[in-house]
This record gives sequence, C-alpha cells and structure tokens, in this order.
Amino acid sequence: MKEREPGLFKSLNSYTRQRQVFASAVIFKAHGWCEWEVGHAKLFGILLWQYEMKKQGKFKYSKTLKKEGYGRTHNYRLLKPLLSKTFLRKEGNGHYTLVPEDVRLIQEVSKILKQLDNIGKQAEVMQESVNIVSSERIMRKNVKQNHVG
Repeated sequence: MKEREPGLFKSLNSYTRQRQVFASAVIFKAHGWCEWEVGHAKLFGILLWQYEMKKQGKFKYSKTLKKEGYGRTHNYRLLKPLLSKTFLRKEGNGHYTLVPEDVRLIQEVSKILKQLDNIGKQAEVMQESVNIVSSERIMRKNVKQNHVG
C-alpha cells in the first residue's frame, strides 16, 4: 500500500520534503534507531518544521498533527514508536514536547540544513547567471548572422 503525503508535505516543494525527512533520519540515527519508516520521518519532519518556524518545542495534536499530518489513525500509529523511543513526550491534553536533550541536536541539524539551503540558493543563482550569459551570446550570434546574410 502506498503511503499518502501528510498535509504539510502537500504544500512543500520536493527539496523541502526531502530536507525534512533527512533531518529526521539524522536524529533517528543519533538515537541508534534503524527500524524507522519514511512515515515516521515525515511525521517527525512536520514537528521539526514547526520547531524551525515557531521556535517552540511543544505541540498540540489538534493544531499541528491533525492539520498537517496524516489521518488520525495513521498519525497515532506513527506516534507510538516516536514516544517509546523518547523522541517526544506526551504531556497530556493532546500536548507533545520535544525531548529537551534532543533540542540541541535539532538546533545543530537545523543549522547545517540552513547552510545547505544557502549553498543551494547560491548555486541556483550562479546557474541562472550562466544561462543568461549563454542566452545573450546566442542572441548576439543570431544578430550577427542575420546582418551578414
């Protein structure tokens, strides 16, 4: 059965979706957890995204996962191992928090990902410049050929 995309991932571009999965995978590896599935990484990636955007380590299920995640049953199925592996703590009343010991690791991973984002943006700008220069050369060549002929 093919897993559907969580709500947040539907609105993100391909790079950002992969970025969030990669960040989750790095954190899972740091915990020594190798049996995770892509669904776990995507769900945790949603929480990482919220942490990056809002700088809050506390999430309410109904505000974050219900709107941005999978369907209710699937969310809870994926949350179970995240709770048992102590990536998250259940605080009650639908609130979850990132484990304080992991916040530093999450900040480090976010910092590195932002550096990679910047490298990607710089490369994209350089490629656009190369394309513009190539286009200008082609146009000049065409103009020369039209004047000669």
